[in-house]
Amino acid sequence: MATVWPISNGRPKIRSGANTSSGRALVITCGVPSKPRSSCPIGWGAQCYLRHMVGDRSQRRRDVLETSTNLLHEGGWAALTMREVAARTGVSAGALYQWFDGKDEIYAELFTARLNRGIAQFDAMPDDLPFDDVLASMLRWVQTTWITLGRWQLDYSDIARGREPGQARSALSEAYRHILEVGSVKLQAAAEREGRRFLDDLDTMHMIWGIAAGIAQRAEILQMETERVDQMMERAVRSLSAGLTESA
Repeated sequence: MATVWPISNGRPKIRSGANTSSGRALVITCGVPSKPRSSCPIGWGAQCYLRHMVGDRSQRRRDVLETSTNLLHEGGWAALTMREVAARTGVSAGALYQWFDGKDEIYAELFTARLNRGIAQFDAMPDDLPFDDVLASMLRWVQTTWITLGRWQLDYSDIARGREPGQARSALSEAYRHILEVGSVKLQAAAEREGRRFLDDLDTMHMIWGIAAGIAQRAEILQMETERVDQMMERAVRSLSAGLTESA
């Protein structure tokens, strides 16, 4: 006869001294807690409980990242504090520090996610786009990224050279190098379609990124109108297109 062990508060209850050698099977059943936290299609057994906890933690991390982005928009780097993030997301400071060492690490994860989305966008560019259109799209993406996230506590030179310590910063460095590589491949292919060669070297893509970020920074400082910013971008595309390509 199987021995059935009950569940207490949604967790499997294992009684000490259980004996399976005598032929009694240890059976864990899915009970239902008196106050269910949420619906679960497989019941409140061990698997269900673990899935619930993992899913809850993943959601809390997403909440932390979303809240951090909002704080950056509202008040810049100074507004992003661990205390404020914890208060807005409803998690304890202790739990927050278990997930992130500090706001630098939160920021690194935010920026890495942004870069990974950019990589996907660059990869999805049509293969028949002219060189100048590919370049303009990349400059615009960098400009938007800088406006969204990139104006705070970020040294692109160190990132490009992999000098950022820690796991989160290491992932950021890798994503940054990857997006530059993808951009280089796209520009080279576009140039070849037009009978040109893209003059790429170690720092070319880094320079392109810096120019786009510089335009965004100057536009913000001087509070430029959109039309003037667009004109600056168009001049940048023409200058870079002429200076970074040659006849094949």
